[in-house]
Amino acid sequence: MSCIRTLYRFSLILALAFCLLLHADFVSAQKVALLPMSDFSKGENGVNLQLTKAVETSLKQLGVEMVSRNDLMLFMARNKVRSFRFLDSYLVKKIGAEFDSSLVLLGTVTEMDEKTPSIGLTFTALDTVDGAPVWSASEATSVKEQAPILGVGEAKSVVDLARPVLKDILSPLADIAHNASSLESRDYQLVGLSLYPGYVRGSQLVKADLKILFLGKRPTFIAAESEIGKSYLQYDRRTDSYQGEWFAPREDGRYDVDLRFEWGRERTVERLESVASYEVINDAPGLEMEIKKTIKIGQRLAFRNHVLILPRVDNLRPMAGWALSIKDERGQVVAYEEYDTDLPERMIWEGRGGDGFRLDNGVYTVGLEVWDLAGNRSAAEQRIVLQAYPPKVEGKIKNIEGEASLTLHAAGFYEFPLSNWRVELRSMTGALLVKGKGRELPATFDFLPVEGEKWAYLTVDGVDPLGNRLRGKKVKLQVVAGEKKIEKQEAESWVPDF
Repeated sequence: MSCIRTLYRFSLILALAFCLLLHADFVSAQKVALLPMSDFSKGENGVNLQLTKAVETSLKQLGVEMVSRNDLMLFMARNKVRSFRFLDSYLVKKIGAEFDSSLVLLGTVTEMDEKTPSIGLTFTALDTVDGAPVWSASEATSVKEQAPILGVGEAKSVVDLARPVLKDILSPLADIAHNASSLESRDYQLVGLSLYPGYVRGSQLVKADLKILFLGKRPTFIAAESEIGKSYLQYDRRTDSYQGEWFAPREDGRYDVDLRFEWGRERTVERLESVASYEVINDAPGLEMEIKKTIKIGQRLAFRNHVLILPRVDNLRPMAGWALSIKDERGQVVAYEEYDTDLPERMIWEGRGGDGFRLDNGVYTVGLEVWDLAGNRSAAEQRIVLQAYPPKVEGKIKNIEGEASLTLHAAGFYEFPLSNWRVELRSMTGALLVKGKGRELPATFDFLPVEGEKWAYLTVDGVDPLGNRLRGKKVKLQVVAGEKKIEKQEAESWVPDF
């Protein structure tokens, strides 16, 4: 009785083992997805459907199970795959997952001649587990190589010519297809993890947006993890992405972010390291500004034509933008420009306002502000004097009882007077009445007027400390006759009236 039980158990074990082997063979036998044969003789995206059908028939005769051609064409249209050139490893894996296929077969017609049929074929098989090529082969033949002795059954087309070659070239592929493994269920394609802002200040909010494609089931949880902890991301159906946020640490530095996948009820953890990073910056950029092409007059910097602005940032970092402002003495902004770019090495200001016209002589404040991608700001300013025009000089003549005098004084808007000047005064008949020069104004010159002439011509030229020149122009002055002042004489002593 015990022998019968032992034999029964042994038979049962053999039967179970046989069933398991049958099941293992069934699992290992996988489908092959054949993409339409590319035909370069018909253009870059040309296909040859007749050859595709011939290849499919040959594979079926070799015992290979094929993915439905119509289903595969719909897949290509849905995923915008016009030819194998638009295929990447993710789409190869997706074909494997969607059609339970182990291989994707690509074929190319490399040489054709319809008049004297000849053909060159190239095949490549891609593994749907990782998208890598696992087999390739090439073959070429012509009607002359296959010419029958009696002339019976001669190939009339390229497809007829290809059929005898296909079985030989594809037979190794049949063995590979039967032994291929199935696709892993946890495969995915990471499109990208965006962190914004990428540069932040301490304790500022950081937002994450994850784009990822899964071929099989999605993980139970996805978290963004760094040295400060982990933050779980929530799936957004509208954008087909995972989103989350957390507060940046207070300390300066770069923080790498890993992706943490938790699968199933057991929450098996899979980690993808250093997918993205962000940087914490708390210090303001150390901005310094130097202004050149100026002349120092006393304690002030002045210019008449243009100045060169040279900014310098001590703490190098990516800059988000900068702004330059010009203010007058009243604090009014007369020019302002702002740019969302990195700070230039140099800038030139020609003393013009925001309207493009030259500003009046005066004191102006040049202000420069910069800010980095984290929002830290720094500013610098410098007061400079603009004197683009020389001071004007006005004259006045007085004539009292034949004794005349010419008085010169500066006029107009200016910060610095003329440093050198020359003057000439001539009568209406050209007689030289006054000729002189000096460094300071006002100044007075006595002269004898021409009797009977009520007008004289004044010419003044000069230069200020900045090099602005006053060009002499004849100005007509009236010789004004005035009354002589009578000085009241006071008594040298007085006697009190008693």
